[in-house]
Amino acid sequence: MPVEMTYGEVEAALAEMHRIPDEKRVAFKARLKHFQRLGFPKGANTGTGKRVAYTLGMTLHLAVATDLVQLGNTPERIANKIIGEDSSTFARGFSRAFTEISESGDDLYYLFSTSTITIGDVTHDRLRSITCRISEISPEAESGAFLNAVTRAGMVNLSKILQQIIDYIQREKVATIDQISADMHEWAEAFQAEDADMIAFMDRANHVLNKKA
Repeated sequence: MPVEMTYGEVEAALAEMHRIPDEKRVAFKARLKHFQRLGFPKGANTGTGKRVAYTLGMTLHLAVATDLVQLGNTPERIANKIIGEDSSTFARGFSRAFTEISESGDDLYYLFSTSTITIGDVTHDRLRSITCRISEISPEAESGAFLNAVTRAGMVNLSKILQQIIDYIQREKVATIDQISADMHEWAEAFQAEDADMIAFMDRANHVLNKKA
């Protein structure tokens, strides 16, 4: 049986994660509702009066989103650009963080940089991102190339977010660790299948274009 959380459970878990005091909970709930009105995470906006069942993936996406707001990103940019375009990166990143969660002291981070450039009447909003551990950052690695290519970057600790959500789920008896494990693997595999389909599509498209050339 998949992990499912109510809106109330998700709100309580995220408020605990961010240490939101009671007098700030109303404002925090309004922020979460704003994301829901944007249709984020996918599947959250089911219509008035219809109960939403939050999967583990939806909950983790929302957890990251609330962290990204703290870094100065708007809910719209988070929903449409950062997580909207990078969902598979988060799924694979959280899956990796889960398999290595017992290794303390070297957490897995999501590093990202966004830049907006307007050329004529067209605005280009570019996102660059990687996931890596602090110990993996070096000039020769992909992380070094990423950091050398940007003027500024934000970072979110995926390992800490995952551990806090798992702690809440287990403490409140929402699901077992076996259910969590199964969901993590299924979530990552779903995006891997989507990536494979996209690669196959691009290969077919390139083949057709090459035949026409």
